Amino acid sequence: AAQDARMKSAIAHYRKQETTPGSTQMSLRSIALLHKVPHSTLHRLLNGGISFSDFNASKRHLTPAENRILLGFTEDQAKRGFPLSHRKLKDRANAILQLRKGPNFMVGTAWVSRWLETHSNAISVYWSKGLDRARASGLNPVAVGWYFDTLEELDRLGIPRENWYAADETGVMLGQAQKTLVIGPAGQKVQHKQQDAEREIVTVMETVCADRTYLPCTVIFKGKNILKKWGRDNASSLPVLLASVTFDRISVAPNGYMDSELALIWLEDFNAKTKAKNDLPRVLIVDGHASHTSLTFLDRAAELNIHVVSYPPHTTHAMQGLDVVVFASLKQHWQAVRDQRERETGLGVWKEDFILLYTAARTATLTPEIIKKAFQKTGAYPVDRSVITESQMAPSTDESLKTNFPADLSSPVKAILAANR
Repeated sequence: AAQDARMKSAIAHYRKQETTPGSTQMSLRSIALLHKVPHSTLHRLLNGGISFSDFNASKRHLTPAENRILLGFTEDQAKRGFPLSHRKLKDRANAILQLRKGPNFMVGTAWVSRWLETHSNAISVYWSKGLDRARASGLNPVAVGWYFDTLEELDRLGIPRENWYAADETGVMLGQAQKTLVIGPAGQKVQHKQQDAEREIVTVMETVCADRTYLPCTVIFKGKNILKKWGRDNASSLPVLLASVTFDRISVAPNGYMDSELALIWLEDFNAKTKAKNDLPRVLIVDGHASHTSLTFLDRAAELNIHVVSYPPHTTHAMQGLDVVVFASLKQHWQAVRDQRERETGLGVWKEDFILLYTAARTATLTPEIIKKAFQKTGAYPVDRSVITESQMAPSTDESLKTNFPADLSSPVKAILAANR
């Protein structure tokens, strides 16, 4: 801006001496030196070149309209619980740029810092928080307020009850019972209970709807390949009476957890099972796990007319209905089903047994009453911010930690800063 002003003064100086008879004429180079502007730029502008501001704008990667789109996207993602990291911001900028200029164009290495500085009046960079401290301060009025503001905004769109969903993952252990009271000989410190050797954790993605229904689940086993015996074909031979097996997909992952690729597959399954209800948008509330916050996942959801909303960080213990209401009951039913099988057959639980046994547990758990309670108790539907009380937010003494440092710091820098807090 200062250089632009100097350039305008230099141009005015030159034009004035041209129209003032008898004035002492300065050379163009002398005028450039006097006003501290480049001689070549002054010469170009005086000979019909574009303005200095327009010239600078032409060097920027994104157009003003594209910058407004990116700024709006950044603000919206933060309010919905998916704040962008520096890397994700750069990825989004590259995607916008490449739509106009082609796949070989990318923003520069320092572009993110410059962009954040330019828009510092609208957005800021924040520290992430350690888990223990975050659990105390996660339920702060600002974070909770943003979350419920978003839900209320979606509610005003007229999205009906049957289009509001909440989804979450839970881990189910195959072969280790929870600690229970058992009877044994007097004088023993510990009474051991025989258990099978399969203690692997299976990940299950459950989805419930505000209309008190639930969707088929997705099961993720640890492994590299899916064996046929893990699926529906062999489940009917197990000695558990059940009318139907309600699972959607069996997947595998090296660590047994959902990753970004599996999350996209799950999203397509979710869309296929929910879009037939009506042509209205759907609301999907999830946690902030990385697999649910990738730009690819969020972009695809937007294409499918699905509004994805995340709980504020470290608040699922109070705001995630599946965590607060459903999963504790589910684990109890799973334990009962598993123990009954061991008593009646003498067999342990293995992957090929899981589908049918787990279906029995989830069918007993996911009643209309418990699903209704999961939404109501956490204020997800009907939207009710009063469910998070002042006493729950009392431990929160700060609302955010603002910093001028980049959000992504190297490990040595993090260690030094942590030691000085």
